[in-house]
Amino acid sequence: MTFLSGIGTGVAAVIQLTAVVMVAPLIQGVIKTVKARAQRRLGAPITQPYADLAKYFSKTEVVSEHSSWITTLTPYLVFGCMGGLWQALLP
Repeated sequence: MTFLSGIGTGVAAVIQLTAVVMVAPLIQGVIKTVKARAQRRLGAPITQPYADLAKYFSKTEVVSEHSSWITTLTPYLVFGCMGGLWQALLP
C-alpha cells in the first residue's frame, strides 16, 4: 500500500463518517413520520430532528454555583477515556 492510497482511504472514511452523521437525523425524522401516519396522526415534519439539534446546540451550559470541580471535570474525563479506548481498539 502506498502513501497516497492510504490518504485516499482516510479521506473516504472521513467523508463516509460525515455523511452518516448528517443523514442520521433525517432517518429519525422519516421513522417518526411513518409511525405518526400509521397512527393516523399528522406528526412532526421530517426535518424536525435538525431543528431540535440546532436548539440543543444553541443552549448555554447551566452549572450550579454549589457544584464541585468533579462536576466540571467528569465529562472531559469520560470522553477522554472513550477516545483512548477507541484508539486502543483500532488496528
